[in-house]
Amino acid sequence: MANLTGSDLHLSFGAGENRVHAVRGATVALHGGHLTLLSGPKDSGKTSLLYMLGCVLLPDAGEVMVNGRESGSLPEDDRTQLRRGEIGFVFQSLRLFCGLTVLQNVAVSLSIHETSPREGSVSSFEVARVALRRVGLEEKANLRPGELTAGERRRVAIARALVRDPEILLADEPAGSLDDRAGREIAELLAGFARGDRIVTVASRDAGWMAYARQCVRIEDGRIVDAEQGV
Repeated sequence: MANLTGSDLHLSFGAGENRVHAVRGATVALHGGHLTLLSGPKDSGKTSLLYMLGCVLLPDAGEVMVNGRESGSLPEDDRTQLRRGEIGFVFQSLRLFCGLTVLQNVAVSLSIHETSPREGSVSSFEVARVALRRVGLEEKANLRPGELTAGERRRVAIARALVRDPEILLADEPAGSLDDRAGREIAELLAGFARGDRIVTVASRDAGWMAYARQCVRIEDGRIVDAEQGV
């Protein structure tokens, strides 16, 4: 079963009088089989914590263990491979390429790092089409992001995060700016992916996510102030 923990994590930005302490001594353990919510007000540190857990940012102090490997001690190339191989990340800004089709946007996560395909191997586009099917967008594969609704664009970003079938899926405000119906659809989708052994963790200010989360971790001023494990 996938395992992801952060121990006594600290992260700050800037220097001197402009130094901002984003995360202060946060310790959290995430488990597969259910959705975990990192909640807190704006600028509370939840996104910074998520980025450290996802090996996108290195902590100033503390350690992140990804399936038994301490990410901060790895050479940069090995840490990048760990992140790409075991962690899917949905960024709040989505980072879709407007000039590419939906299928190409999902496949790019594979093709960028793909070596010459072996004879008989499945192409990146075939794998991407399977990922789109999982989020209910296979029929939109040939459209471009600008031709989709906001909710559909977020599904594309989720499909791209899932295309490598990672054990860990982290999402930053995945339903941000969506209406209630579209937001519920995204929440139900991610909660469904959490069933089984996959770790699914969402950072959000939206209290509506609590209805889908068994584990809730609240962050205020960079510190974890409450961590509840549901039944």
